[in-house]
Amino acid sequence: MEMGSQFVHGMISSFSPRDTDTVDMCPRPNVSKAKKTLRRIEIMLWAIITPELITLWAMQQWYGAKVMENEFASSGVPETERRLQVDEKTWVLLQMGGFVLYEKDKRKRILEWKALMEYYENGRVDLSEITEATIDDRSKADGFAKCIAFIQTSWFIVQCIARFSDERLALTELELVTAALAVLSLLMYCFWWNKPFNTEVPIVIILLDPIHEITSHQDLSIEDLSIQPDGNDDLPIHTKAVSKFRASIPAGIEFVRSSLLTLDPFKKVALIPYNFIKYVLGCIEEFVNPRPVDFYSMKVPGFYYYQGVSSVDGRIYPAYLANRPRSFLVAALFGAIHCAGWSDKMIFHTRAVSLLWRISSVIITGCPLLWISFVIFAHVEHAVQDSKVLAKANGVLMGVTYFLSLFSILLYIIARIILLIVAFVKLRYVPQAALNNIPWANVLPFIH
Repeated sequence: MEMGSQFVHGMISSFSPRDTDTVDMCPRPNVSKAKKTLRRIEIMLWAIITPELITLWAMQQWYGAKVMENEFASSGVPETERRLQVDEKTWVLLQMGGFVLYEKDKRKRILEWKALMEYYENGRVDLSEITEATIDDRSKADGFAKCIAFIQTSWFIVQCIARFSDERLALTELELVTAALAVLSLLMYCFWWNKPFNTEVPIVIILLDPIHEITSHQDLSIEDLSIQPDGNDDLPIHTKAVSKFRASIPAGIEFVRSSLLTLDPFKKVALIPYNFIKYVLGCIEEFVNPRPVDFYSMKVPGFYYYQGVSSVDGRIYPAYLANRPRSFLVAALFGAIHCAGWSDKMIFHTRAVSLLWRISSVIITGCPLLWISFVIFAHVEHAVQDSKVLAKANGVLMGVTYFLSLFSILLYIIARIILLIVAFVKLRYVPQAALNNIPWANVLPFIH
């Protein structure tokens, strides 16, 4: 019987520890093994419940590396013996917090992109020793191991497609859920192909004396250095809507907290779900809009990626916004795979369970489309300013989608949990067709 082995194969492919090692950042010095393990468990839970956020993170880090590469190429820094050997792995490791700056008589700190370019242009850091081989030496996996993981995950997806296409076989709900996770895992592998694996010790870069005179606005000390990490002060109006969306989340949570505290007998008990929801929404906000790297920090924020800015028609935009609709489309694809459960191939033992699956799958497919509409309305806000009617209509639509998007976040998480629960509960009622082996000679006719 193949169903059991295929399920185990898929679970290992999608939830294995290597995935959590791949996505994690460089830890702080002297972090205990227990905290590292808890961090990996947390990431694994995020990957199971909201894998599209992990894929978004991978996409944004990949895109951030491309933005860094373009900014570095256009910086006009002359060729010197201290020049950095450009490689995508360098930019990805930089976003992981893999570079630490050492300055005499001062604490070490994470070296982020803006500071790196500032020091590099003034000849204050020697980056010639940072090569692809140096970074690979800190990675715990090579291209061969990544290929094996990629092939293993792809093979599970092929098996699910084969079972779904054969009329005599059935696909269990848990296999379908795992197949959807495996598809997003493949995308994650593609975006993070050049990301160092399980890197724990950062590369130390020593701050040198400048090789030429520093301009007046650039000081030698870190405190006075004119660097604003990922600063977006000149962003257009439409980004204010996004900022408004972000600011309303903690404001709404604080309102709920103050309401709960009025119930004196239940203060402590009522604050437990409040703290949990606050933590979850805070993590989601970091996925979508990561905090900048603090000075003298020895670790980047938990879900950090370089945001950067770009200019279109004289307007400044956060570069990462270009990936928002694409990442939400990936989330919609993830939900659409669950909609395959509507097929007659999926056998539910009761109508209630079938209805629960259908409603939940529609929710996780429709919510990302709702988020896309909010992003679109926010993006076109500046384009309709000349027309009062269009500007007012766009403002109303943006406000409606804003509140619906805020509400849909919790609804989405609940729907995901319901799908997981139903998938596991349905293992009690596995049909015989789901236990039969795949007749590969029929699925692949060229074998004959």
